Amino acid sequence: MADTPYNVGDLVAEFLSRIGVTTCFGIVSVHNIPMLDGIGRRNAIRYVMARGEMGGGHMADAYARVSGHLGVMFSSTGPGAANTVPGLVEAQFAGSPMLHITGQTPTKFIDRDMGTVHDVPGQTAMLEAVSKAAFRVRSAQEALGILTQAATLALTPPMGPVSVEIPIDIQRTAIPRPAQLDTL
Repeated sequence: MADTPYNVGDLVAEFLSRIGVTTCFGIVSVHNIPMLDGIGRRNAIRYVMARGEMGGGHMADAYARVSGHLGVMFSSTGPGAANTVPGLVEAQFAGSPMLHITGQTPTKFIDRDMGTVHDVPGQTAMLEAVSKAAFRVRSAQEALGILTQAATLALTPPMGPVSVEIPIDIQRTAIPRPAQLDTL
C-alpha cells in the first residue's frame, strides 16, 4: 500500500476493520471499486461476493441475525441500491444491525437528472424510507464522521439498517489518514 495514496476508499475499509467487521457482502461495481480495493489491500475483512444486490442485502441481514454483529453490504448506485431494498426492509422488520454502503455518481452529476450511469434521482429518500436513516457523504472530510454515526445508529436499539452513499469521486479522493481511527 506504500505506493498507493490513502484515500476515502481506504478509510472505509480501515473504519470497518477498526469497528470489528470481519465479513461483508456485496457486488463489485464501477461505483464502489475504491472501497473494495481498500478492503483488498488490507486483507483483514472477508468479502463475500453476491450474484446481485438483492441477495447481498439478504446475506448481510442473515449474517447480522445469526452472528449478532453488524452486517455490511456494498452495492452499486441507482438500480443496484434499489435492488438492496428488500434486504433493508427485512433487516428493518427484524431489527438487524446492518450497514449498507453504496456508491454514487460523481458529485457534480448527483440529482441533476443528466442521465449519468445509474443516476436515480431521490436515491437517498428511497433508502431512508426503508432504513433507520440514510446519509450522503458530501466531502472527503466528513466521511469518517458519517460512517461512525451510521454504524452507531445501526447498532443502537432499536437496531436496524442504515445506508450511506459515497460518491465515486469522493471515494477516490486522497486524504491524510485520520488519527481518530486509532481511537475506534
